[in-house]
Amino acid sequence: MVSVIGNQCWNRATDLNKCVAASGSTYVVSMRHSMMSQPIPITVIKSTVAKTELLDDYRRKRNSDGTPEPFGGRIATKGAMRFVVHHHAARNTHYDLRLEMEGVLRSWAVPKGPSPNVKDKRFATLVEDHPLEYGDFEAKIPDGNYGAGWSIVWDRGFYRPIVDPLEGLANGKILFELQGQKLHGKWTLVRLKGKEKDWLFIK
Repeated sequence: MVSVIGNQCWNRATDLNKCVAASGSTYVVSMRHSMMSQPIPITVIKSTVAKTELLDDYRRKRNSDGTPEPFGGRIATKGAMRFVVHHHAARNTHYDLRLEMEGVLRSWAVPKGPSPNVKDKRFATLVEDHPLEYGDFEAKIPDGNYGAGWSIVWDRGFYRPIVDPLEGLANGKILFELQGQKLHGKWTLVRLKGKEKDWLFIK
């Protein structure tokens, strides 16, 4: 019989893997399974060409025979630009913010997760780009693989760039509006001076 872990368990657990093991469950309830309705799309035109070379670093770190993670192939189409936030119980539990750009999900690891408090400045590390299919990914990455541990969707929806996201990425300041199940309103990613991969995620 398949058991279910609700939000009370994994929201309070410091280690999602221990939470799953303690319950004897094989399934985790997340935002993807509990959404009552889809957010209203924000109409934005996005690239129709997936730049697969952007996934080279992602693929080098993973063994396709050892992990259930997707390896890319979906082509971006015109429409709303997606975002997703994963809760990842890896060696160091953290959240991953992913914004769709150039046919991939540009990704930042956020150790403490997003905060709705405008006074909070959450540290975020720019990591390798992920394939678009990762927006639907939820599974346990097996031990011995890069990023081993449970990864589930914490929030998802659409985002509207306030400035061109590629220009913002190059200039070190990305302004955008989120329309998700948990996260809403205007947010900013700001790169720390002199740092290529170190950013702040601010409401």
